[in-house]
Amino acid sequence: MAAATPPALSDSCTVGSAVPDAIVVGDRLKLRIFEQTILPRESGSRGAADEGRSVVFERLDLSGVYEVDPAGEVSMPMLGRMPVAGRGLACAESMVSVRYFDLTRAPALA
Repeated sequence: MAAATPPALSDSCTVGSAVPDAIVVGDRLKLRIFEQTILPRESGSRGAADEGRSVVFERLDLSGVYEVDPAGEVSMPMLGRMPVAGRGLACAESMVSVRYFDLTRAPALA
């Protein structure tokens, strides 16, 4: 199986740029985290040409509503604290994807 490609931070994560949908303290972010994996075939060789099918599933343990605390951060299980205040929604999603990949080496779709 080929190695997963690490995600990159969104261009919208540039600090100091004007963000029309900027996150502020007290906002509640509803984040749903999905992971993509390859299931191996049940029979046959396990060579690269004989990979199974791609499956996407929701990580219910990480998905939820997260409030931006007075420090401008959200705290998520397993992923820890992330500074999101002043950044756009696309940036927050990108930050979650990068952190998830760094910890699991599995691509996440936030």
